[in-house]
Amino acid sequence: KNGILILPRFSCYISFSHEDILNPPIERDQKALQLIKNGLIQYLIKVQQEAINENSIAAIVARAFMRNKSNDQIVIYSFNYTSFSEVAPNSSFAMEFNDTINYVHGCILDGNIILGTKDEKIVHNYDFIQKSFDSQYNPPAMVYDLMDADDITIFGHSLGINDSQYFKAFFERQSSSTNPQKKNITIFTKDAKSEIEIKRSLQEMTNWNLTSLYGLNNLQIIKTDECANNPALLRKYIKMYIDNEEDIDSIIHI
Repeated sequence: KNGILILPRFSCYISFSHEDILNPPIERDQKALQLIKNGLIQYLIKVQQEAINENSIAAIVARAFMRNKSNDQIVIYSFNYTSFSEVAPNSSFAMEFNDTINYVHGCILDGNIILGTKDEKIVHNYDFIQKSFDSQYNPPAMVYDLMDADDITIFGHSLGINDSQYFKAFFERQSSSTNPQKKNITIFTKDAKSEIEIKRSLQEMTNWNLTSLYGLNNLQIIKTDECANNPALLRKYIKMYIDNEEDIDSIIHI
């Protein structure tokens, strides 16, 4: 078996100086994009100095993946820009993950992050606002690994249109009855409102065939707001990877 865990991406905003307002619009906008990148990097450098909450639902889910005693290959794709090793360099939790994390849109440690839209028809001179036109764009083979994995966990990602190029082929195939391949797909989201948004995205990526996605896979959507009041939701998920009840207790209550 192969497993894949997908983590979310942060976002923030920055204003830029009006001194370039008389420049040609394309030059102004190119500079604006770079200012946004630089501002976001500086913001995230400050944010990552905060300690990791090792008792959070996200940490529990990730720990269950990593403490799986089987020989399964674990791959983690992060849509965040922050580095685990920098967030908590002395944390055993961080050390568990460093070697398995692939940063889809870059990492602030590298001094460059990828911002922009998905591939789409756009005014020619504005190609630069697409992620794939960034000179540093070189994402890992996430689409292939999604297709190849047996167990997929998506945590905190909206599955929105701007990242749909990473997910559409996978969900489209998993909702097709042509050569079906049953997989365990777990999506963690915050609450009932975000669950609806997730389902709307899935409808679009499956060509309005969400029912088949459920029927052809073990698909579950878990709301993290409900996990605190209903620990059985987490326990059921963790038991997919770990059989020993004492180990499960240690993961949940560490």
